[in-house]
Formats: sequence, C-alpha cells, structure tokens
Amino acid sequence: MQTISIDFTVPQGWHELGDKQLRYVCRLLAQDYDADELRLLCLLRWSGTKVI
Repeated sequence: MQTISIDFTVPQGWHELGDKQLRYVCRLLAQDYDADELRLLCLLRWSGTKVI
C-alpha cells in the first residue's frame, strides 16, 4: 500500500483573502451552503484539488 501525504495551507482570516476569493465566498454564502460545505468548496477550488 502506498501512503500519500497532502499539506494544505489555508487562510487564517478574512484579511488573507484576495478580491476574487472574497467574491467567491460571498456567492457561496448567498446560496445558503452550510459552513462545512462552504469550507470544502473553498478548499477544493483554491487548492486546485480534483476529485477522481
């Protein structure tokens, strides 16, 4: 079995987000995603992670 290690760096606060990232979060908030869904969507988008 092969072990894969993945390290993600995530923003620690609103002040670390760029304009595009803030607009993306606001669009998600307007669509009533819950907190866990919002975090997952942001992580996948900003990290470039693809689910296969």
